[in-house]
Amino acid sequence: MNQSHSFLTIPEEIFLLTLYDKEGDTAILQKKTFDVILSGAILMDLALRNCIDTDLNSIIPDKIELTNDYVLDEVMSDISSETENKPINFWLSKIALKAGKFRDLIITSLLKKGVIKVENKKMMWFHATPKYPILDNKEVVEVKTRVLNIIFSEEIPDFRDIVIISLIKNGGLLKLILTDAEIKDKKERIIQIARMDLIGQAIATSLKNTILNNIELKAKEFLGLKTKSPEEKLEDLVDELKAKFKIKSNEELPAWLRSGSQQYKKTLEFVKETGTADIIFNARTKNYQVKKYSVSGHDFGSGA
Repeated sequence: MNQSHSFLTIPEEIFLLTLYDKEGDTAILQKKTFDVILSGAILMDLALRNCIDTDLNSIIPDKIELTNDYVLDEVMSDISSETENKPINFWLSKIALKAGKFRDLIITSLLKKGVIKVENKKMMWFHATPKYPILDNKEVVEVKTRVLNIIFSEEIPDFRDIVIISLIKNGGLLKLILTDAEIKDKKERIIQIARMDLIGQAIATSLKNTILNNIELKAKEFLGLKTKSPEEKLEDLVDELKAKFKIKSNEELPAWLRSGSQQYKKTLEFVKETGTADIIFNARTKNYQVKKYSVSGHDFGSGA
């Protein structure tokens, strides 16, 4: 395990990357997409500590115990208090609602640990050269240096740095630490690293989808386009499938698409959580998933 695990959390290290923001004064922190990235970092840290697991669709509480970090413990408490497992996108969105509070807690933690300081209302590294304090008589390599060393070498990273690189890649943060030419040159290496951890992949994929959905929503608002309600989106899906399969009665629809059924209510809840009705349902596992297009597949999912 990387030594920084006992010193900084993954959310804290992702936060520190914003100090390299070329837009000035950590402008990226003001973007709503960073709230989602921070949510992904929190979930990945909990996964690394074996506090949660995922079946590629849902977050599953695993080891419920205090981490002694305010941010991680609050999210773990929220997850463990749910009566049923929720989709990854649900937690990314829910945690993002508390991002302002969590950013303040992270800043306070980094100040206490002597990593950053605030001067003239600006955050900066405590030392002139970015580095962490000495830990157990050994220097802990700071996040940007570690990530660059891994990307520009053939060494196998530990799981912590795998999930950090996965977050950086899927969260669109590569330009904070690499030039456009470096990103292009090291594209395959970055992809290779990001694929090494299945839990990281699941969260990162949902993270990327959630960010894209947020960007699309904001673009529509900017252009003055009316955004359909979850009910309207689901109604469009039902109408489309009725026409495609020549269904005349709602009674012929599978339960998850049949208005008034208990499963339909869960379908609507999933549409609200993900922001899209472009979904499929697995009747065997009772799991929903945002549709991934391929030459095969069944519009009704895998059963009624």
